Amino acid sequence: MLQKLGFLPGFNKQVTSTGAESQWTDGENVRFRYGTPEKIGGWNQLGQDKLTGAARGLHHFVNKQSTKFSAIGTNRILYIYSGGVYYDIHPLVNPSGTTLSNCFTTTNGSNIVTITFPTAHSFVAGDII
Repeated sequence: MLQKLGFLPGFNKQVTSTGAESQWTDGENVRFRYGTPEKIGGWNQLGQDKLTGAARGLHHFVNKQSTKFSAIGTNRILYIYSGGVYYDIHPLVNPSGTTLSNCFTTTNGSNIVTITFPTAHSFVAGDII
């Protein structure tokens, strides 16, 4: 014969599993709606790329053209995620460790970006900057 079990909604973390008769004491990806437990979705991996460092912050925003972006900051690099691609946007540093500032020059209407270094650099062809 079936018998209905009447568990109280929510988790009781104040007692042991043995002492919590008719109460939930632990769960993962569970929420309670209308007094009953319900599975929630959990997490999905976003893209196949692996990020450098451990993610420490996330911020979502939209530009004027309604393009969605996610800024993801790790302990090593700052990324922008958009359209299924991660873009590394951390500050430009040359291999010798000198931070570069005001090194980009653009001309309105041109798709060319010129990078000017104040001193000799250690960049080689293929470096990501």
